Amino acid sequence: SAYETITTFEFIFVLHLEKEIMEITYLLCQALQRQSQDILNALRLVASTKLLLQKMKDERWDSFLAHVKSFCLEHNIDIPDLSSSYFSKGARAHNEHIDYTLEHHYRVDIFIEAINYQLMELDHRFNDSSMELLHLSTTLDPKSVDEPFRSGDVCQLVEKFYPADFNETEINLLKVQL
Repeated sequence: SAYETITTFEFIFVLHLEKEIMEITYLLCQALQRQSQDILNALRLVASTKLLLQKMKDERWDSFLAHVKSFCLEHNIDIPDLSSSYFSKGARAHNEHIDYTLEHHYRVDIFIEAINYQLMELDHRFNDSSMELLHLSTTLDPKSVDEPFRSGDVCQLVEKFYPADFNETEINLLKVQL
C-alpha cells in the first residue's frame, strides 16, 4: 500500500514541488538561522526569494511539469491524462460538482496554491513595516562603519518605531546631535 502510494504521479508531483520550493528558500532559511546575520543581506535574500517564487509560479509550470513527467517515465510511474476531468476525493466529493481537468487541479490547486502559501508566509513574516524597521536599523549596525552614516534613518527609526520612548525634546536633541 505504501509502495503504491509513493509511486503515484500525484505523490511524485508533490515531492518535486516541495524540493523546488525548498531549493528556492534554502539560502534564506540558512541565513536567518545564523547568529551573526548581516541585516542587509537578509533583506536582499527575502526579496530575491519572493522574486524567485513568483517567477516559478508565473513562468516555470511547463518546465516543472515536463520534469515531473520525465521522472515518472524514467521510473515507470503511470502518468494520468491531464486533459481528463478531475474528480475530487473524500467525504465532500459526493456533493461537489467540479468541472475542470486534472491539469487544472495540479496547476492551480497544488502548484500555484503551494507557491502562494510560501509567498503569503514570507509576506506575513516580512511585511512592509518589519522590512522598513530592519532596513532602518542597518544604520546602527557596526559592520557598516565604512558606509556613510544615515542620520535621517536614525531619526525616522525613532519617530516611527519608538515614539513612546522619546519625547519631542529628545527627538529634536537627537537630530541636532546626529
